[in-house]
Amino acid sequence: MKKWFKRYRISLSSHFENVLDRVENHEAVVNAAVIEAREHAAKARVKLNRVRRDGESLRQRAEQLSTDAKLWEERAAKCIETDRERARECLRRRTAAQEEQARLEREAAEHGRLEKQLTSDLRRVEERVRELQRRQHTLAAREQRAEAAALTTPGEVALLDDIEDVFERWEGKLVETEIRADLDADAFTDEFTESENNAELDAELDAMLAKQQPPAAQ
Repeated sequence: MKKWFKRYRISLSSHFENVLDRVENHEAVVNAAVIEAREHAAKARVKLNRVRRDGESLRQRAEQLSTDAKLWEERAAKCIETDRERARECLRRRTAAQEEQARLEREAAEHGRLEKQLTSDLRRVEERVRELQRRQHTLAAREQRAEAAALTTPGEVALLDDIEDVFERWEGKLVETEIRADLDADAFTDEFTESENNAELDAELDAMLAKQQPPAAQ
């Protein structure tokens, strides 16, 4: 028994050392990579949302300037006959609005291209995270299977055989205790049964004796 415990302790210590080595060299590295990829994805999503908001703001301002340009042109048309100077000022403001509109539309287009790039980058990062997690789960499952298969090696089989011997001795001792308890219970019952049987037999003997005796004289 002491020999078995010593072998088990050595095997357990070796197993823990192997586990720590694997965690240090593989699982911890993968976990760090997944965390880093998630952080990168989160930053990319923040940037993407900011670019989307900026692009939407640029488009809204460009649309407003288009409306303003049309309004200044209408005002210029109304002032041509009555006040040419005001009409010219209206046209200058229309032109300024159109130029600002064109600039904002170019900037919005640039934001649109940047938004597509960031969306593509974010998609690749998120897919990379999913790929890392899938591979992590796959390798972890393979590792568990390999460890389970290692139980069939000669050394591990000997360890399991020793454990089986312990179970057999344990069960044998328990069976002995159960049998002893059953015997004690039966002895107690037999004591009552024997007394009851003896009483019946005594009653039968008394009846036989009574038949053999002559009737009493009148």
